[in-house]
Amino acid sequence: MIGAPSISKAFDAATIPLNGTSVLTFTVNNANTTTTLTGVNFTDTLPSGLTVPTAGPTAVCGGMLSTTAPNLISFTGGSINPSSNCQITVTVTGATAGVKNNTTGAVGSANGGTGAPSNTATITVVAPPSISKAFGAANIPLGGTTSLTFTITNPNSTVGLTGVGFTDTLPAGLTTPSTSGSQCGGTLTVSSNVITLSGASIAASGTCTFSVTVTGATAGVKNNTTGAVTSTNGGTGATSNTATVSVASAPTVTKSFGVSSVLVGGTTSLSFTVSNPNASLGLTGISFTDTLPAGITVATSSTSTCGGTLTTTAPSTIAFSGGTLAASGTCSFSVTVTGASAGVWNNTTGAVSSNESGAGAVSNTATLTVIGAPSISKAFDAATIPLNGTSVLTFTVNNANTTTTLTGVNFTDTLPSGLTVPTAGPTAVCGGMLSTTAPNLISFTGGSINQSSNCQITVTVTGTTAGVKNNTTGAVGSANGGTGAVSNTATITVVAPPSIAKAFGGANVPLNGTTSLTFTLTNPNSTVALTGVAFTDTLPSGLTVPTAGPTSVCGGTLTTTSPNIITFSGGTIAASGTCTMSVTVTGATQGLKNNVTGAVTSTNGGTGNTASASISVASPPTITKAFGAATIPMGATTSLTFTITNSNTFDMTGVGFTDTLPAGLTVASGTSTTCGGGTLTSTAPSTITLAGGSIGAGTSCTFSVTVTGVTAGVKNNTTGAVTSTESGPGAVSNTATVTVLAAPTIAKQFSAPTVPLNGTATLTFTISNPNGTAALAGVAFTDNLPAGLRVASSPNTSTSCGGAVTATAGTSTISFSGGTVGAGGNCTITVDVTGITPGVNNNTTGAITSSNGGTGTTSNTATITVVAPPVIMKAFSSPTILLNGTATLSFTISNPNLTVALTGVGFTDALPAGLQVANPPNATNTCGGAFTPAAGDTTLTYTGGSIAPNSSCTISVVVTATAAGIKNNITSAVTSANGGTGLPSNTATISTFDVCLQDDNDPGLILQYNSTSGDYLFTRCGKKGFTVLGQGNISSPMFCQRNLADSRPDRLITTTYDSCAKTGSASVRITRNGITTTYTINDHRTDDNSCGCPL
Repeated sequence: MIGAPSISKAFDAATIPLNGTSVLTFTVNNANTTTTLTGVNFTDTLPSGLTVPTAGPTAVCGGMLSTTAPNLISFTGGSINPSSNCQITVTVTGATAGVKNNTTGAVGSANGGTGAPSNTATITVVAPPSISKAFGAANIPLGGTTSLTFTITNPNSTVGLTGVGFTDTLPAGLTTPSTSGSQCGGTLTVSSNVITLSGASIAASGTCTFSVTVTGATAGVKNNTTGAVTSTNGGTGATSNTATVSVASAPTVTKSFGVSSVLVGGTTSLSFTVSNPNASLGLTGISFTDTLPAGITVATSSTSTCGGTLTTTAPSTIAFSGGTLAASGTCSFSVTVTGASAGVWNNTTGAVSSNESGAGAVSNTATLTVIGAPSISKAFDAATIPLNGTSVLTFTVNNANTTTTLTGVNFTDTLPSGLTVPTAGPTAVCGGMLSTTAPNLISFTGGSINQSSNCQITVTVTGTTAGVKNNTTGAVGSANGGTGAVSNTATITVVAPPSIAKAFGGANVPLNGTTSLTFTLTNPNSTVALTGVAFTDTLPSGLTVPTAGPTSVCGGTLTTTSPNIITFSGGTIAASGTCTMSVTVTGATQGLKNNVTGAVTSTNGGTGNTASASISVASPPTITKAFGAATIPMGATTSLTFTITNSNTFDMTGVGFTDTLPAGLTVASGTSTTCGGGTLTSTAPSTITLAGGSIGAGTSCTFSVTVTGVTAGVKNNTTGAVTSTESGPGAVSNTATVTVLAAPTIAKQFSAPTVPLNGTATLTFTISNPNGTAALAGVAFTDNLPAGLRVASSPNTSTSCGGAVTATAGTSTISFSGGTVGAGGNCTITVDVTGITPGVNNNTTGAITSSNGGTGTTSNTATITVVAPPVIMKAFSSPTILLNGTATLSFTISNPNLTVALTGVGFTDALPAGLQVANPPNATNTCGGAFTPAAGDTTLTYTGGSIAPNSSCTISVVVTATAAGIKNNITSAVTSANGGTGLPSNTATISTFDVCLQDDNDPGLILQYNSTSGDYLFTRCGKKGFTVLGQGNISSPMFCQRNLADSRPDRLITTTYDSCAKTGSASVRITRNGITTTYTINDHRTDDNSCGCPL
């Protein structure tokens, strides 16, 4: 059998550069050992991106090879010897980058048939790298720097590029420093403005970026393109894009003023010219700031010019911003400036800048001269002058201009009020004429002042009124320098004399009493001290001083010479100051004294005024007083009369006194008018005051007030010293006396703090007479008992107070009248009362009265508690009990009293037949006392218990049922030692199970029930036993039958029981945990009605 040929293929390299070539070799094999294969053929269509030219046919391997552009290879008519092969080669070109997989079609033969396709041969066509570049900024200033960034990209997704390199020669005007270093796995070299990268490597689909710093060395637009990027395995790529940067020179600015000089306040133009020195580059964002010198100002404004904004900000800032100039262009604009102060002013604009260039140079310096007006100053030759004295006033006119003589200089000065000049002139001075016009005008005209010099003018002025005189000259003017400012303010003080005032220490002084005489010296001048101040004062007859001094005061000397001379000399008083001095004078004779001081003088202020003062010398008034009665009852009133006498030969005013009543006497508040318009005021409880009274010479005034005796005792009253405006205080009054009698007092007390309900206690009243010197008569009171008390059935009244006691049995009122109590003594009254309702009873007797001592207060509150007996309740622990079973019998004893504990509590309980104390009794007791039942007892006894107020306690004992049936139990009345006997307890009931059915065959099945109440207990004995409690219905269909039935969702119980034969049966169906079970009980026992689980 002849086999078909086989074919294999291979490229001579794994990769080729884009547009590079590779030899593709086909090997055709004949595996037949005896047969030569003929007519061998195959066709190979190259993948996209691999090409061949059209060529052949060419003889090879005994056949013909042809290639047809762009990608077809065909071989036909070949001959392959047995067990041999033949190779065919074709050169292919990589036309597009990428991985190229190539499989030849099935190889065929004429005598061996068709074989399989070839293996797949793979070659990768590697694309060259690409390069891009960019400057860090579109513009840089001349001499400025920016970055130049290169980015090299490998477009091949599977092949890394090696030997990557390029060369970039910077354009003229861009420089970069020489350096060498590693970049992108290769070497970056910069030398003589040539940037070279060599030996770099870039991973498949990778990029590499790096930067160098370039400097703009010359102005202009700089275009830069990198040479073609190359690689070892990817060939040569394209050049980079063209990156552009502009190198800009800064703009320039020049300036000039419109004129060389202006007057102060005059204006001129200031012009600016901005130029673009770049021949091929327009400038934008042109700006500068110009700060004018101190003597030149500009108004605030804003305008558009030169493609930008011109802004002026008062007082001195000019700013231009956002301007635009074409290449080699210029632009001019101007602002108006004002000469604000005299001088030569030089102005240079700040550096001009643009977006493209940054900051350039400052402008030239422009100069403007501002001519100033003259200035004037003035001064007096002394700080002060006396009133009507004179001073020289000097004017100094100054020309501050360094190059200009001022002509036509003039000013006018109007003096302040109080400074005067005579009419005089004109007089030649300072190249002009000076004139004065009375009373206060000074004028100067036509003056001439050389540059950088001054001239002085003097005038004599007179101070005609005292005070500080401030003087400012009007604005000084000139013909060629304009008008200047007003002068400084010159000040002179015209000094006034001192003033004197005097005052006595009071309007009045008592005869032979003393008072102060005070002198006050005042300097009315606010800026000048007065010196050499002096005065003399001769007192009027009847006022005296002792010889004393000299004493230093007010910077001078004060001397008094008996009997009536006062002298002060050499004093000093500060500006706007005052000085005070005093002497003590005595009222030697009665009467009105008028005193006038001599005129006060001073060394530098001349002579001032005199001063006067008056004082009266007076004897004080006298006062007497008396009560209207010697004694009064407590609470009664009497009059208190006052008499005031003026013994002087002149009227007295301001008469007054204060009287504080002794404790126990009071007065009501009120006012009235008395004693010549005076005000009599009484202020509760004890103050009487007269104020502002007037009493004629040698006369008296009498008035009364009503006072009340509020506490018992002897009351002595002396009025405070009487006074008057003229005399001051005199003597106190005589002492007036009145005696006040007190009412009786009453106290009460019960014989014990508690009484049993319906028990009896004694109520005792004690009446006292607090007066030590007088007996009280007609003593009486009434006492209304509280709701829980009544007069006892046997009142047993008694009295040691005389009088009559009224207390009717069963009523609630006790009264007493007609009693007598000796001076300082007491007596008692007793009545028995009964407690009729339990609780606390508070009892207060009504106010006690007497015929001569008035009405007293109520008694104290006496308290007695009516104690209620205890209350007892009882209960069994279960309503049912098994025959011979047990239950607990509990007794609860309560104390209903809220405030009293019960003591001696006890009771007796006779258990019903069929119940007795169980063994063991298990007795408990929380009530105290004795409770000791013994097993088998049928009577329970409890004694000696104690129960706290408003509380309860419990006693219990276990009892057992010895016979079936319903057991009703009532405890006897509960008793107590202090609360008496209460009621029996409630009835407690317990039932026993009188029927017991226990199955004959299974004693563990038991049903017990009470044939009266229907209470039942079903028991399933054993380890897994249980019980069921309930209450069913009892029926008696026949005389001896007591049948029980109970039907519920979880049970159905029916019984038949013959109480005569004591036999019966039961059916019990119980559902527990979802399981229903029926139990049947048949009990034929006739000798035992008790049952229990078998042991």
